[in-house]
Amino acid sequence: MACDAFITYAGKDRAVAGTIVEALERAGLVTWWDQYLLPDEPFNAQIQRVLVSSKLILALLSREALASPWVRWELSQASQNELPIVPILFGGARPEQLPAPLDPSASLRIANNDDTNAVSIVVERVSELVGARSHGDSLSIGSLADGPTNEARRRLASAAAEVARSAGSIRLHNQKLRSPSETSLEDALQVSYSDGLAAFLAQTDISVGFTSLDHGQLLVLGLDADREVVVRQQPYGRAMGLHGSGNALVLATFEHILRLERRPPIDPRLGLPAAPYTPQRSHRTGPVDAHDVGLGGDGAVIFVSSRHNCLAATTAGDGFRKLWSPQFVDESSAEDRCHLNGLAMQEGKPAFVTALARTNAFFAWRSQMAAGGIVIDVNDNREICSGLSMPHSPRMHDGQLWVLNSGAGELGTVDTSGARGFAPVASMPGLARGLAFHQHVAVVGLSRPRYGAFGGLPLQQRLAGQMPWCGLQFIDTRSGAILHWVRLEGSIVEVYDVAVLSRVEAATSS
Repeated sequence: MACDAFITYAGKDRAVAGTIVEALERAGLVTWWDQYLLPDEPFNAQIQRVLVSSKLILALLSREALASPWVRWELSQASQNELPIVPILFGGARPEQLPAPLDPSASLRIANNDDTNAVSIVVERVSELVGARSHGDSLSIGSLADGPTNEARRRLASAAAEVARSAGSIRLHNQKLRSPSETSLEDALQVSYSDGLAAFLAQTDISVGFTSLDHGQLLVLGLDADREVVVRQQPYGRAMGLHGSGNALVLATFEHILRLERRPPIDPRLGLPAAPYTPQRSHRTGPVDAHDVGLGGDGAVIFVSSRHNCLAATTAGDGFRKLWSPQFVDESSAEDRCHLNGLAMQEGKPAFVTALARTNAFFAWRSQMAAGGIVIDVNDNREICSGLSMPHSPRMHDGQLWVLNSGAGELGTVDTSGARGFAPVASMPGLARGLAFHQHVAVVGLSRPRYGAFGGLPLQQRLAGQMPWCGLQFIDTRSGAILHWVRLEGSIVEVYDVAVLSRVEAATSS
């Protein structure tokens, strides 16, 4: 959904928000506020999806809003996605109370929802800014004309970290209150697949788990009792890294590591084993922005923290223990400096990682996504491959290091000695993220890239206006041929990770 203005506000200020939304929409602008939340989709996932596609954020900042963890969380998300923020002060809020990087001198003021003159000024200002952004002109919102500075973004991210913890707890609590039927996206998700997929799943006796970043979903692809292909899903806020091991799954989210296990059949006579994956343990890491996840030889969970630019492990209590970081990151801080994301394990130890750029400043990697990606040998802390476009999902399989050159939509291998670089094996019609193997078959997750944030990627040029895919492709690693495919249309547009599982009849997660 393309949106001109995303409205963030405190619940107590709904009347003021409604007045401004009505005025903006009368002026022909497309707005979004929480009154447009859909009942059948996790609300935090909706907020993230709409927010990143908005042209600007209109922040209605009363004293209550400034103290609201939700408002601060939405402001931090806006800042991380480099979106312009227009602050509107009222209800006793003062300019000096604005968190960085908001510019007090650029704020507008209204007295209340009856202040028609001030509301008209807000509409005029937002219309001007939206028009400038639509035509690609630079925006002038006080000091935001050239975007917030790295230092300002760092202060906002730091200030939002503590409130994000409580916001995360609220999100988790609300998800627990919802039943699977209340959060199901089946009606909004259309699934198509290749003719031979059901036979392939039956023959290989596998199912496939995968995560959706944009909707915060764990999905499982498998066969139902009639041996028909089905996809089931369960909401987990910002579901990211996924690792399958026997009857268990390890799932990484923004601030939790979850262990899920498959229960035995309730009654074998039903012919339909009740084998859902259910949460057994939850470890709270804090807002580390966990990406890929793996299991060490001792069973410890090892994960990539993009926010802290490091590999980390869970601890006995809440929190995490730093294990390793790239040598070019000169200090430990809660700043995503290189977007470390992917992890390849070998013999129970971290072996290789991927990062979007060799950078050492907050969000500096964003300017190098087209060709700045690298693969790093963890043991030697040295780069063995460079010049990649958004590399993700490094995996060791049959003695080879496989990597997704995501921004080019490619699957290939990397010479671990560093002598030959990246060798493509297959090209795919989407942003490639998530990789798992079954014998000689690679299962790859595909996403539709957000070209507004990820413009200039090789994939965009290669597809030349064609619609990129979201779904899964099953690729023969020997020839690069596409053996089977699953295409997702509608509610889900981004896949993050993939895991090959022993067969889950009825493909349920609960």
